[in-house]
Amino acid sequence: MAALVQTTDTESFQNWLRGALAVFFAKQGLQSFVVDELTQFQRDLLTSIFKNKNLPIGTTCTNCTTENVLYCPTQNFCTKGQKCNMHDPSIPDKTPKPCPNNICHDVKDAIRREHRYNGPSWKNTNAKGWCTNVIEIAKCYMPPDGYTNVTTITDTDFNGILTVILNNKRFESKMTAPLNSRVNVCTEAREVSRDTRHSANLTISDTNLARYIDILIRLLSDPTCLAADQNAKTAVDKLNQLKSNTLTITTADIITVLDSKLKDIIQEQRDSVRDISEEKRKAKEDIEDKKTKAKEDIEDKRTQANEGIEDKKKQFLGDVKASLSHMRTVTTSSLDKIIESKQSALTEIQAKAENERIVLTALSRTEKQQIKDAAEKEKDEFNRVVHNAKQELTAISSQEEKHLKEEIRKETEFFQTLYYYNANMPKSKNLLRNPCAKEGLDHWTVVHNGGDGFDCEEEPIGCVKIYDCPRVKG
Repeated sequence: MAALVQTTDTESFQNWLRGALAVFFAKQGLQSFVVDELTQFQRDLLTSIFKNKNLPIGTTCTNCTTENVLYCPTQNFCTKGQKCNMHDPSIPDKTPKPCPNNICHDVKDAIRREHRYNGPSWKNTNAKGWCTNVIEIAKCYMPPDGYTNVTTITDTDFNGILTVILNNKRFESKMTAPLNSRVNVCTEAREVSRDTRHSANLTISDTNLARYIDILIRLLSDPTCLAADQNAKTAVDKLNQLKSNTLTITTADIITVLDSKLKDIIQEQRDSVRDISEEKRKAKEDIEDKKTKAKEDIEDKRTQANEGIEDKKKQFLGDVKASLSHMRTVTTSSLDKIIESKQSALTEIQAKAENERIVLTALSRTEKQQIKDAAEKEKDEFNRVVHNAKQELTAISSQEEKHLKEEIRKETEFFQTLYYYNANMPKSKNLLRNPCAKEGLDHWTVVHNGGDGFDCEEEPIGCVKIYDCPRVKG
């Protein structure tokens, strides 16, 4: 406050004080005009709903919350690009649902239709008051931040009142000023309010003070309605006296504008803290999203690696079975048992790999918790963890490949040995008697007699002889 005390005797500070008072008087001149028009708007929209829905006159609803009335997602209400933090299916007051009195959704639609940009500030308002408290409708047309706790029009600042006039299309017929134009007397008055409120050193030049007061007088003298409004006329009289420096300024007025300035300073600090908190929240969510994406990529690569190994196993066993399908010394049933035993061995390898995957998953959970705790300080730690996880995955894939190659080598040796012993058995024959039924049905037991009979092929046709197969000979 030391800097403020030093400037109180300067002319530029006295100009700022008069400028703040000018904004204060202009707000007093406008607020009843805005409340009266919004009250009529509320009556008109309710009357229209009663008629269109065949509802009894006087029907109201004070049960529906804003979350009940707005579906998810809704612009200017629901969180963009992430999980909505406004709606919650587990909480009745935060779940969209029909109005029990069949009225609130129509009020919502009417509010949106009358908004010049089709974007009401839904976060400001509580739908429970739409039918009974006009300020809850007014807040739909105020700026989206800083007006949630407003309960009366007197709690609203000049900027909020002007924004209602600019955003609600009903005021077009109540003012001569072209409210749909980018620049008009309301937007100029809003700039006056902002320049005065946000003056860092609480000073205004003589030229700017005169210009500010002229703009406010022109606003309150609009010929359509305000020129005949008693409150607006009183405000214009005060502004003219303030401009000529003939107005007697009361202590209460000075205290009011200074309290308003202090309130603005406190609100700006709160907004800064809120913005910082929001940025921190977004940063954390961004890190978590990247962490999840990286884990999904790693899991996809692991799945692709496992599928590639499985395909190689199936192809190898299929090739072996195809090569031995015509081998005289091994029956089909014996071959199936051999392959089944080898399949079991390979399945064990896959089980080991799965155990390693589970260990890696558990490790990832631990890393995730560590990254979450350190997110605000070490954002780069995340990339290092992902890099390490990928290296571990590569190491595991290499180990699995070595296991598979070793099993393939063992299986090749097994079939070479099997061929050797069978090729060197007495007469190079199977121990089964008459295995191919060359001698008719001798040593066979007929369990079912039917079909077209059978024949025995002397030599395999259309394939390499098993004795000449390079894979068997090694």
